Amino acid sequence: MDKTIKVIATGTADSRPDTIEIAIDFSSLSSSYSASMAENNRKANRLNQGMADLGFPKTTVKTGRFSVERTTESYQDANNNYKTRFVGYTTVQEMTIRFDLDLKKLNEVLTLLASCEIHSDFKIRFTVKDPQVLQDQILRSAAITAKRQATILAETSGCTLGELISIDYSWAKINVYADTRYELSDRMMLTSSAMDADIEPEDVKASDTVTFVWTLQ
Repeated sequence: MDKTIKVIATGTADSRPDTIEIAIDFSSLSSSYSASMAENNRKANRLNQGMADLGFPKTTVKTGRFSVERTTESYQDANNNYKTRFVGYTTVQEMTIRFDLDLKKLNEVLTLLASCEIHSDFKIRFTVKDPQVLQDQILRSAAITAKRQATILAETSGCTLGELISIDYSWAKINVYADTRYELSDRMMLTSSAMDADIEPEDVKASDTVTFVWTLQ
């Protein structure tokens, strides 16, 4: 039986963020389906028009999820029995705003959001425009690390590293966000001091594992 060596190597990569991503959602409750939709559309149109007025292209704002659901509530009747009654229709639209990293533009967008009646927390994250660049760096790093480790183990064991038999990689989605978090949990925080914050986001750091198998001679 041929001798083999398997090495599971971790590849790493880092990059300065070049993109800002803001995750928000609209939520509109009304007694009728059409009124709920109309209210949601009014808010969304206000945001889209505001972004256009700031000079952003239409593709800057994208919808991740859109739903309209019946909303009910529990109550007690005159006999203290719990029952459920219809309240209305709730329209939810989750949206993501992405644009090049520019703190001045970020402050302008936050000012706009404060006027859009969103009534939602804003999650602001820093990422990279092209995640594939990070993934390529990870794979190169893992390959270099694996071969170095395999060579050391083989030579230390009195063998020579032979032919590469297999490479196993899951191609899982990697994290492409900086650890820096900029969160506004209340619209009252959208003051001039909050929007003028001087932020230097951390680098985006990513890693993943790759499995290599070589023969030993």
